Amino acid sequence: MPTTPWGLDEWEALNRNGSLFTMNNDILREQCRVLGLGSTRGFRKDEYIVTLRRHFAASFGVPDLGAGPDSVSESEDEGPTLATELGELVALTRQELLARLHNGTLDTLTAGVLRESCRSLRLATGFRRKEELVQRLEACLLPTDDDPGVLDDVQA
Repeated sequence: MPTTPWGLDEWEALNRNGSLFTMNNDILREQCRVLGLGSTRGFRKDEYIVTLRRHFAASFGVPDLGAGPDSVSESEDEGPTLATELGELVALTRQELLARLHNGTLDTLTAGVLRESCRSLRLATGFRRKEELVQRLEACLLPTDDDPGVLDDVQA
């Protein structure tokens, strides 16, 4: 029996009750396939979810993935809206990462946000542990003896 693509109502319900993160990768891969989202073979769960979120954002006019939390309106529901869920796995800008590095909160980000941030900076993302992603970002952002880096530019 062929898989039926999810509609917006199903998508929002899956996000609201948190069951999206408990789904098997095969289910997420099949949804990507039936929605025509290209080859997703070998994706990790967070990559499937980001791909699906981008699809639903583009298809249903949900606010842009780059929108900040100030532009998201919270509903009175018991769960988060689709718009607030979309912001979870968005890569932070270099400036935002530097600010978090400077105030010591880089390691408080989720592994998904860290992975997306590494990807946006064209760094390796194949690490399994969150600590490895933090170390990769720190190595990229911190100045070396040869290069004062961008940290000095931010503090100036």
